[in-house]
Amino acid sequence: MIVIIMVIAGLGTSQAQQIPQFRHSVFSRFYTNPAYAFDPYKPDILLNHRSQWVGFEGSPTTSSLSGTYPFREDLAAGLTISNDAIGAMNNLLFNISYAYQLKLNHEWHLNFGIAWTIMQARLDGSGLDLFHDDDELVTENMTGKSWKPDANAGIMVQNGTFYAGISAMQLFESKYRLYGENQGSIKANRHYFVTGGGHFEAGRNAMVHASVLGEYVSGSPLRIDATGMLEYNNAMLAGMSYSLGDAISVNAGYKYTNFYIMYSYDIVINRMMSACSGAHEITLGYFLDTDNQGGSNYKPMF
Repeated sequence: MIVIIMVIAGLGTSQAQQIPQFRHSVFSRFYTNPAYAFDPYKPDILLNHRSQWVGFEGSPTTSSLSGTYPFREDLAAGLTISNDAIGAMNNLLFNISYAYQLKLNHEWHLNFGIAWTIMQARLDGSGLDLFHDDDELVTENMTGKSWKPDANAGIMVQNGTFYAGISAMQLFESKYRLYGENQGSIKANRHYFVTGGGHFEAGRNAMVHASVLGEYVSGSPLRIDATGMLEYNNAMLAGMSYSLGDAISVNAGYKYTNFYIMYSYDIVINRMMSACSGAHEITLGYFLDTDNQGGSNYKPMF
């Protein structure tokens, strides 16, 4: 059962992937790299919910609320609140970010970002169901929580068409002790991300948005996501995503004035496909200033 695997992996020094996954690239870029606070192609306020491996007991669910605001031409700030639940584990994250934009020339900008985070890791023993009641390592009634600070940092370069960035999350690699003096220790491993992509005109009323994301963390398989989206008439969006060895996602969205909604469904292609029915993700976004979407008269959705 996932709750048992998750807890045993967390006791001692965990080396598993610990960062929530998002299929909608408009979310993941800012979540994993604070330099994307200046990204003109994303809404300023974002609300997201993802239910992964639906039908599998203890499957991950993630909810997040984030917002960014450029309070000066070269300075921007952002805030993220997220809750990530996996079986008996629950992670509540507060993130405040700051970004500085340097103009390289009349087309290209170089952004630097840093984020200060505080996270509560909580273990709820009522969510455990042991196969062996006399297990010496795990007990069904063990419960605990721990607060720790951490930091993320990243850079990105962009112009009106292309963008690329690198970042690192959980720089301090904080260690959470959930119960006891020498047990229940979970280490927040450092995660590294590389992102890139572009926005290309595909006709009078159409644009193609292409992106790729790579993630590396010690002890976990390399993650590579590739996404292609077709936007039509600045209102309708459809596309697909491929996550290496994980899933194929079908995405669709609609935008009206300052608001947009987007939905994706994952078709699982790994060993979990026989135990679950995929994943659902829904996103709501709001642009504070429609005249600043994409920095052009076309005003693309992202």
